[in-house]
Amino acid sequence: MIARESILTALFNLFQAMPGLITVSRRPRYWSDVPPEEQPAFFLGAGDQTVKNDPSGTPATWTLDATIYLYVFSGDDSVPPSLALNGYLDQIEALLAPPAPGTPWPMGFCSLGGLVNHVWINGPITTSGDVLGSQGIAMIPLQILANA
Repeated sequence: MIARESILTALFNLFQAMPGLITVSRRPRYWSDVPPEEQPAFFLGAGDQTVKNDPSGTPATWTLDATIYLYVFSGDDSVPPSLALNGYLDQIEALLAPPAPGTPWPMGFCSLGGLVNHVWINGPITTSGDVLGSQGIAMIPLQILANA
């Protein structure tokens, strides 16, 4: 058995202290429902959960998916919102980075303090590509690997 809520809470706590965020929540909202004065906004949404059982009786391995929804509003159509988005994406990547390459688990991976085996960005980061005027959007897929 894994502690799903403890895992998601720890993941949320890892990100919520990023400087400059105005709105932070585990209840995602559509970007059009987040007014400019509530941005930069960070939302963490839980996703699919997959279990892999081994017939030998070893503990099950769980993969939990989550998505970060990040919204920024530049307030100036001459300033691409990707400038702010890229800064937050760099912070997110840094928070998930292992402290030192080659270090064995749990210190060699983002393990949320040993709560999980590893958390990482998994797949393409979808952005608005600076085509929404002052509005910038990024969706960052995360994957969490945990043993029962």
